[in-house]
Amino acid sequence: MSDTFGRLKNAFYLCKLAVADSDWTTGCGGWKGYMHWLSEDYLVDCLSPNDCGGNSPYCTNYMCSSGQLPSIDSVSVSPSASFRFVEETNATFTVEWSDPENEMASALVDCLGNGGGTWTPLSRDHPITLECEYPGPGTYNTRIYLTDQYHPGDKSVYNTVIMNVSDNMAPVISVSSPSNGTVINRSYAELAVDVTDPDGDSVSVDFMNSSGGLMGTRTGIQSGTTSMYVMTGLQPGTEYGWSAAATDMYGAAESSIVSGTYTTRNTTAPSVVRHPAEFNLSTYENRNVNLSVNATDAEGDEISYSWFVNGVLTGEDSHSYEFTLSTIGHHVITVYASDGFLNNMTYWNVTVKISGDTNGDCIVNIYDLASVGLNYRTRQGDPDWSPDIDINGDGKVGLMDLAMTGFNYGREC
Repeated sequence: MSDTFGRLKNAFYLCKLAVADSDWTTGCGGWKGYMHWLSEDYLVDCLSPNDCGGNSPYCTNYMCSSGQLPSIDSVSVSPSASFRFVEETNATFTVEWSDPENEMASALVDCLGNGGGTWTPLSRDHPITLECEYPGPGTYNTRIYLTDQYHPGDKSVYNTVIMNVSDNMAPVISVSSPSNGTVINRSYAELAVDVTDPDGDSVSVDFMNSSGGLMGTRTGIQSGTTSMYVMTGLQPGTEYGWSAAATDMYGAAESSIVSGTYTTRNTTAPSVVRHPAEFNLSTYENRNVNLSVNATDAEGDEISYSWFVNGVLTGEDSHSYEFTLSTIGHHVITVYASDGFLNNMTYWNVTVKISGDTNGDCIVNIYDLASVGLNYRTRQGDPDWSPDIDINGDGKVGLMDLAMTGFNYGREC
């Protein structure tokens, strides 16, 4: 019996024992647990090869350890330590760690920094991955704790990560044009707003009329640029109101609404006089035709012109028009003169004939040759001269006109 107590005395001196409900601490190491010392089998588990005199027969079945805690080598955060709550609500922490004895470790993450969290199971995995879900925008002192299997609950090793979870911020818009009270001299208005977003998001802009009705939406507008909408169909002498609001790409933040007014000026349509004055004209194929209008505006507004051949826009920005028609038959030439609000128009019916078809019966025959021959050598201004006989339009009836008629002899429409 005395020998037994002697051996235990050595153990008490060198090691830490948990005897019944008491802890005995001396020396450099410690005991993990043991059978009650009154039992014949009092073998225990050691925490160090130096405990109880190294590999002493009184300290078998030991689990050796120097008692050192593991270390946290690095912590990385995904998506980052700063993110917007609208994009993410969770953060993932990847913990690189090491332990000198290669012992199993457990980790705890206190996401909100308020003492919460639960320990993950013991593991030797490298690295350890931990998750946090944040309740909303704010700054959180997130703590990551690490311990080994012999220090359960001992939070002596930890890292603190300052997490900045920001709120989504609304875009800002301001009126670029037109300024309030602007007088518009045309039937449309270019509405423009400057857009910025504190978070750098792209935004969509809604343009609304004075009643709040949606006129149009522009999407994908980059921060720091201008968004534009063209309001058409304006009537002269009328005041118009409009407004605009921007929403970011997440749809969670809307700007304040900006608004403006503008007025269209009173105006009358331009008056138009055509040259030549006749409505019905005739010409030969592939021959140049010159038309023009003299347009005036009572208010002195600038006048723009649009020329159409058979309903197809063929010319702009000039009061005169020269064209060549190669298709035999009837054509309508129309010109519009506009002051920006109202327009006036005039037109010509143009018949294009086969070269040499002097009488316009859609066939070149002996009658046409006779007509050219009878008026041979007449000039513009002579009583017998006619533009219908002057085939090439050079102001005289000559050999070329006779040749063109003979070349097309027998040709029909």
